[in-house]
Amino acid sequence: LVAGGALYKLPWSWSVAGCGTAALAWGAYITVDTPQYTGEGRHDPHFSKTNKMFQQLRAYLRMTLHRTEEVQQQLVKKSATGVGQAIFAAFPHGVNGDFRMLMDGMMLEAFPSVAPARALAASVLFQIPGARSFALKTGCVDAGRATAKKVLSKKLSLVVLPGGLDEQVLCEHGKERVVVQKRHGFVRLAMEHGVPL
Repeated sequence: LVAGGALYKLPWSWSVAGCGTAALAWGAYITVDTPQYTGEGRHDPHFSKTNKMFQQLRAYLRMTLHRTEEVQQQLVKKSATGVGQAIFAAFPHGVNGDFRMLMDGMMLEAFPSVAPARALAASVLFQIPGARSFALKTGCVDAGRATAKKVLSKKLSLVVLPGGLDEQVLCEHGKERVVVQKRHGFVRLAMEHGVPL
């Protein structure tokens, strides 16, 4: 309370200067620290699997991931790289891509012989405090084509939500729309790298 009272008495210009300094520091940090472009990101599998908030949301939403052993074996066998590698396309994007963060830990357990996946995410997420941390810890990398190619060349799997922004803004309760007609980049990537889709 004493600190709050002291801040209340300070001139407003000090508050503006403090916010400006913090914004400049954040801008410098995200300019220098760019793991989202490396193709590896800063994935933390332990965080994805054990985060209490994620576990509670998965339970509340009754999230399940359905996969058969046959699918697992096909992914390993069909990959030209010799590593169980795949491109996973998820539809629809929805208003948020939060389910993708919740699925990260589940995919690690469901596909143990497939290379860990990196998810393509909008560049803006890596500029927002908090969102950046969650995105990096759950395996997100920048959604640019160059980054997607780096992910696949490093023998990692890839998660794409091809509908992106269009599917986000076209959300309507009770209707699921998939925007994929003109979005074939992820299919071309799969063909170029010999990775099953």
